[in-house]
Amino acid sequence: MSLILSPLRCPWCQHPVTKSELRENGLLQTYLAREAFPCPHCQQSVTLPEKAESLISSGLFVAVILAPLFYYYQWLFVDPRLLFSLGLALVITGALFQKLQKVIEPSESDNEQE
Repeated sequence: MSLILSPLRCPWCQHPVTKSELRENGLLQTYLAREAFPCPHCQQSVTLPEKAESLISSGLFVAVILAPLFYYYQWLFVDPRLLFSLGLALVITGALFQKLQKVIEPSESDNEQE
């Protein structure tokens, strides 16, 4: 499932692409399947890469699962506040670097040369 914390901008036209616009145009399922879809504004192909929210997911795991476990069981004498801060930093970093990518489709002349 796609975890989007802020509207992502189209790399072609720089307009934000929201889930509500994708739902209205019937592109939400394509977006969630991580396939190329046309931007609702400029009709250029874009995609959400597979690793788009890996930092966000990792940060949520550290902040929500590991930090409370280390607090409760007091494992390895690691300060759970430090783990929570690390998880929060990963979530913020992932949200800042999450973006759509351009999809450049091969032209017909390229296919003829092969």
